[in-house]
Amino acid sequence: MANPVVLDPCCGFGGRLLGFKSQYPSGTYIGCEPNIETYNELQQVINDAGWKDVIVYNCKFEDFRNDRTDKFDMVFTSIPYYDVEVYSNNTEYKSFEDWRDTFIKSIDAFAVSCKNTYINVPPPLCERLGWNDNIHSYIRSNKSHFDKREGNKIEPIVKLS
Repeated sequence: MANPVVLDPCCGFGGRLLGFKSQYPSGTYIGCEPNIETYNELQQVINDAGWKDVIVYNCKFEDFRNDRTDKFDMVFTSIPYYDVEVYSNNTEYKSFEDWRDTFIKSIDAFAVSCKNTYINVPPPLCERLGWNDNIHSYIRSNKSHFDKREGNKIEPIVKLS
């Protein structure tokens, strides 16, 4: 597919955006980023690159409303790890169940209509969400600065649809 349309529920600092645009320069990337500072930095990257086919919404994914007519060829992201990482915005959930029933439920809703929904998730969270039977592949890489354990980072990629 030369010009796919993808949805990234959690843009973060733009690694998936840059990877996607390097592989599919004419593809359309749509994403959500609730942190205003990160969102503004992404807008600067988008402007500097001159991309007209990249749209990032400044909202939590559960508040995202697709007002476009795009049919997504793929949904892919690396989800916030609920209570493993501390983020610099005020997106908070009362409990794991609240997070699961709002944020994860909104991703599941998109997975119903998009048969290519892939989520990068750490192993303990994958198990806690009951996704172990949905593991498609694994990422093996250097660890982030948040992870102080010994060894490489090995995380599953879960296919939800």
